[in-house]
Amino acid sequence: VQLVPNLPMGKNHAGRLTVHMNNGETFSAYRESPLGWAENPVSAHAVREKYWRNIEFSGTVSKANAAKALALLDQVEDIDNVTKLTDCLVPR
Repeated sequence: VQLVPNLPMGKNHAGRLTVHMNNGETFSAYRESPLGWAENPVSAHAVREKYWRNIEFSGTVSKANAAKALALLDQVEDIDNVTKLTDCLVPR
């Protein structure tokens, strides 16, 4: 892996990936605005799907606790103590 900082000025969230194969082939991809940025928004449904994928991948949070956390996140402005949320997500 080699980091080559040559993206356009002001586009520090852009990304370019180039893969050089042993047989000489080269594959390249560029994304100016990643998913979730203002220029490339995602739906609430897509955010929830990513949440559940990350919960499953981590293997550290039970589905029950993850569901409780998600319910709290849906009303985060009304939570009197965010410890209720963090307690759901931090393995003990």
